[in-house]
Amino acid sequence: MLIKFRFSDARLFGITRSVEEAVSAKKFMDKCWLFDLETQIPKDLLSKTFDLIVFSHVLEHLHDPAKILKEFVPLLSEKGIIIMVVPN
Repeated sequence: MLIKFRFSDARLFGITRSVEEAVSAKKFMDKCWLFDLETQIPKDLLSKTFDLIVFSHVLEHLHDPAKILKEFVPLLSEKGIIIMVVPN
């Protein structure tokens, strides 16, 4: 993964609803949670802070993307940012 190559001390986390993706992600990430963003977010995730949160081609598939963003903003570190990638 490019991030680990450029920033070897970076800790990478992911979220997916797919068992297959979660298994693949374990090769590259420190942890990959397996759950649906539109259900309750696991407590161990809510106890973390992040310098960067990336929503890559996710938000356009959610019923209420603004609600999800509001839940993740408090997880940002003091200078943390969110990057959103959506089609168009």
